[in-house]
Amino acid sequence: MKDLRRIQSRADRGDTDAMRALARALALVGRIDEALEWWWKAAQADPAILGEAIRYISREGVTGDFTAWLERAAVVSRTVAIEFARRLELGDSPGTWLERVEKTKHPDPYGVLCRRLLNAKQVGAAVSWFTRFLDEKRPVDTEEFVSQVVAYDLRNVDRDDTVIEALRTLAERGITSAARGLAEELAVRGDAEEAERWWEFAAARGDWHSLWGLVDLHSGQPGREADLERVLQLLAPRSPRASSLLRKWREDGGSLAEHVRWDPVAHAIGGLPRDLRQERTRVVRDVKAAPADLDTGIERPRYLLAGMPGSAPPEADISLVVQVSEEDRTPWGSIRARMPDLGLDADGADIVVSVQAEDGLIPTGDLEQRLHVPGDGPSAPIRFSFRTTRPGTFRVRIMAWAGGTFLAQLETRTEVTRQGGHDDNPTPAMAILETVHPVRGETALFVQRRADRFEFMLVSDMQPYGSAWSKTLAADPLVAVDRTVEMLKHMAEGGARRSAATAKRWVKETGVGLWRDLVPPEIHEQFWQIRDRIKSLTVVTDHDVLPWELLHPLRKGCDDGFLVEQFPVVRSVYGPELAHRIGLRPMTYVLPDRSPTDAEAEIQQIKQRLGAGATVRTVDALLGLIDSGTCGSLHFACHNSFSLDDDGSKIRMSDGDFRPKLLNSAVTAQTLAATSPLVFVNACRTAGTAPDYTRTTGWAQQFMAAGAGAFVGTLWPVRSSSALDFAKIFYDELASGASLGSAAHYARNVLTTSDADPTRLAYTVYGRPSAISAY
Repeated sequence: MKDLRRIQSRADRGDTDAMRALARALALVGRIDEALEWWWKAAQADPAILGEAIRYISREGVTGDFTAWLERAAVVSRTVAIEFARRLELGDSPGTWLERVEKTKHPDPYGVLCRRLLNAKQVGAAVSWFTRFLDEKRPVDTEEFVSQVVAYDLRNVDRDDTVIEALRTLAERGITSAARGLAEELAVRGDAEEAERWWEFAAARGDWHSLWGLVDLHSGQPGREADLERVLQLLAPRSPRASSLLRKWREDGGSLAEHVRWDPVAHAIGGLPRDLRQERTRVVRDVKAAPADLDTGIERPRYLLAGMPGSAPPEADISLVVQVSEEDRTPWGSIRARMPDLGLDADGADIVVSVQAEDGLIPTGDLEQRLHVPGDGPSAPIRFSFRTTRPGTFRVRIMAWAGGTFLAQLETRTEVTRQGGHDDNPTPAMAILETVHPVRGETALFVQRRADRFEFMLVSDMQPYGSAWSKTLAADPLVAVDRTVEMLKHMAEGGARRSAATAKRWVKETGVGLWRDLVPPEIHEQFWQIRDRIKSLTVVTDHDVLPWELLHPLRKGCDDGFLVEQFPVVRSVYGPELAHRIGLRPMTYVLPDRSPTDAEAEIQQIKQRLGAGATVRTVDALLGLIDSGTCGSLHFACHNSFSLDDDGSKIRMSDGDFRPKLLNSAVTAQTLAATSPLVFVNACRTAGTAPDYTRTTGWAQQFMAAGAGAFVGTLWPVRSSSALDFAKIFYDELASGASLGSAAHYARNVLTTSDADPTRLAYTVYGRPSAISAY
């Protein structure tokens, strides 16, 4: 009691730490209302403290109506705003709910309202509000909402015409993805005539996936051979599958429809039947846009074009040329990727092109450049320059972004050889992506290592910025990372000889130091200029060893906590495509015989949320599932050891060690791309990387490159109880329709841990921040 009075005396004098200590003590004895008032007072000096209050009132067994306090605190804290919106009932007046939430710091009140209405099975109301937001030019994500409508339909067994009408309303407003989804639903329900009309509508707006829907439809309709041939001819110039079908038909004769029906992949590509959807992604990838001279009624898409010498001698200067055009070829030769709808007006738009090259090519200029796409005609080409070094074959990856939203990517390569000179013919490659629209508030931070410095570039739809350079590195960052990870490991295990307050201060100072010493001052200033408008942040880097989740921006008078506490933060690596939808079910649980003692309990807790699933205990069984092409989400509850001296990560199983390198074939064959599963490795330091022949590899890089929709892992060992709590909250959010970034952000901010337990900062998430569960 004396200690409590002494703490209150210090709190009364304005000691922030004493206020927090007093609030925690009061909360533990059930005096929640008093505790909240002390947390509120402490938050006047540090708003991030309010997240601690949320963690306490969210604990099991804590009851009470905290609406008034939450509404007051939500004005200054995003974390509280999210919790306030969750607890506030929609009732019969969504407008009142929106009016109250709009006054807070909630990052996406409009999207959340639509999702809440969908979860309440008020589909018509959700569509009505969404179209109203479109008319009012509110910041809403069209693709995400359409995905949620489709996901709602898949989750509900008793289907009526509600979803059909919802998709029709959206399609009639010219939303291409809704038109395609509507066509698929209509075809499933037997309305071939209207399905055909909407597939044609979507195809005319550049959605070439819809042409495969027409192929599937016409192959089952008598007397449509001519139409079937016409559609396949549209696809043939760019689709090996369509070309093969036409060639085989012309060689063998007979009915073209019969050839298509005997090809199960071509039959499934249009979305029919649903149990063959896992084949869809693999084949759609080689569906290419048809040239305009085959059908004047279909507009031509835009392409991201890249050209680079196929070979060059050592010590030579070479160039990568990038352009956006309505033509799918250039005089200088190129590889190409279909660009999504950029929503261009007469003035055009600016995009950012980022390039990453392997070590044998030394950049001699900027690796991120802005490219202006005119409203009509091709863009002016931009040039990236490199100098070759040693013999070998080296890859170059090209990514295009609109604001902070990913658009398209390519990969090319050049062979450096002493045997010959320049070869200007590029290595051929092709790609096609789902339609993607820039999302307001999505921001990307590009980080590339250049010798002993890092190059940073902050990209968003809010303000154009140039690149900036870090200070010269005094030593290999790996040394500092390992030192930091070792300390965080001891803290998570409860073995660090520090008080809780000192431990928390140590973690904060580590993050502040990382922000101050590594991130250039120019990026600091840019960040503070757009900070309040950032909806999510994607860190795009080829140097994946640094704990970006620990970055803690700080300036005089402004401390909103770690980046991951302020808004959703995810990672992206060069190479793999980013899925819009994540395959969450069926679940497979990886539980080796030597797993932690509480791993079985963890699996049971996850099963209560996501349903039963197969349990895998051997490497052979796990690799067989991954190679099958039908793999759903994987949840690992196990030990993972990490050592650079022992080739990086490994998970010990009964028949041997499971290592990232065992996924090389899956990466090459893209065996996870058809289902885009979530991979959650709830073990020790599962996001660490180790050097390979030409790059760093780890679980995240390998699973994402194999086609996973998302990857969640840890940067250091975590406490088992805290890890289970994080997983439960994350899965609950994702399964309820929250986006990947929002689910991880919410789980971090409501995870109840002691100050000495940094588990909530340990998790790193790879994927598209706006991706949602497919079903």
